[in-house]
Amino acid sequence: MKCPLWMLLFGAARLALAQYAGPALLTRGEAPASAAQPTIEFRPFVEVTGIYDTGLAAFTVTDTGALANTSSAGERVAFGISGTHRWAHTNFGATYRGSISHFAKQTYYDGMSQSLLLGLKHEFTRHISLDLSENAGTFSRDFGLLGVPQTSLFDPSTTYTPTTDYFDNRTYYFSSTADLIIKRSNRLSFALGGTAIANRRRSKALHGDTGINAGGDVQYRVSKRSTVGANYTYSHFVFTDTIGATDVHTVAGTYAIALARNVEFSGYAGLSRIENKNISTTTLDPVIAALLGITQSTQILHSIERTPAFGGRVAWRVPRAVVHASVRRGFSPGNGLFAASTSLAISGGYSYTGLRRWSASVQGSFDDNRALVGITGRYRSSSSGISLSRKLLGSTHFVASYSIRVYDSSDFSNYHRIVNEASIGFGFTPGEIPLRVW
Repeated sequence: MKCPLWMLLFGAARLALAQYAGPALLTRGEAPASAAQPTIEFRPFVEVTGIYDTGLAAFTVTDTGALANTSSAGERVAFGISGTHRWAHTNFGATYRGSISHFAKQTYYDGMSQSLLLGLKHEFTRHISLDLSENAGTFSRDFGLLGVPQTSLFDPSTTYTPTTDYFDNRTYYFSSTADLIIKRSNRLSFALGGTAIANRRRSKALHGDTGINAGGDVQYRVSKRSTVGANYTYSHFVFTDTIGATDVHTVAGTYAIALARNVEFSGYAGLSRIENKNISTTTLDPVIAALLGITQSTQILHSIERTPAFGGRVAWRVPRAVVHASVRRGFSPGNGLFAASTSLAISGGYSYTGLRRWSASVQGSFDDNRALVGITGRYRSSSSGISLSRKLLGSTHFVASYSIRVYDSSDFSNYHRIVNEASIGFGFTPGEIPLRVW
């Protein structure tokens, strides 16, 4: 019995719809689908470079009472491994980078930095899958540049990674996320998940924070190329040197669309309710202290703020390159000096990998923040960087990079610092394509 042509076409359309994952969803932390690469073999690498840094600033003051700010040349050895692997029902991607730095004049800033991006996607059935992601590391110098690595299954800029730290103070962080995706049909899906966050800084005078994030969403694929939905998240943060907590509720509508074969947009818009509850200790006036026989009083501070929450990301894959730009407004746990804050973050980047010899990356970011509790006020930072790699002979590559970061504030005149770092040297990695640049 022959099947009518219209039934064949309808069946093919439904099969294509089921196979096509559609544009990535920003609220689920997914890396841009248009930037997805085929399986990338795991490749180790080693770099040996000379470096020159300005604006080195530990959490201390000089003999004259000024903030520390110095420059020094040095050497750095960087190493790591990255790649992806796909099984029948599982995708795995990982990027690890470590570095050991030594400064000729300022050995106080010697140390090791590490970062790990790890993603795992597993399909239990056609309708149920689990997404796991880990973003963890430690550093002393923060340049705040978060791109989308080729081997990452998620967008690291959607996590609570510290990117605005002012001092060159040792910081430890992790952000662990688990999401259960339930596909009710080829068009309708639900997500339930949560994130555990922690940031710790070596100086006890700087804030550390611990948080949890839980939420869910519903998404409906209107067509093969567009998806609409709604999202709700709840966040709870506590800080190491204060008594109290911050609770954030966010409700948003979501939209994602594949504008062309290699171009996609994902975004959301909604409202956040930020509630701060803190206990503050105040030293009393000597007259009141003499009258009451106490020297301090305790106050409970409670504030509620409603603020817009929105975000958007455009990703465009061009031949041998990926261009991406994003904007987000929402809540931030601060940068150690400032605690709970509202934040506007803008970032963008361009990554190019030539056929044989060249690889390049350009990144830029801007953050405008307003602290809500403790030391309140505005603080900003902007950063940009460029890195190049050229394959020489065999596994040897020439590598070079330059980064700059500027801190400033409209409320604190001394909150100003310019940080530069330049490096040049050689890298070693097996394979026929240029060394991927981080």
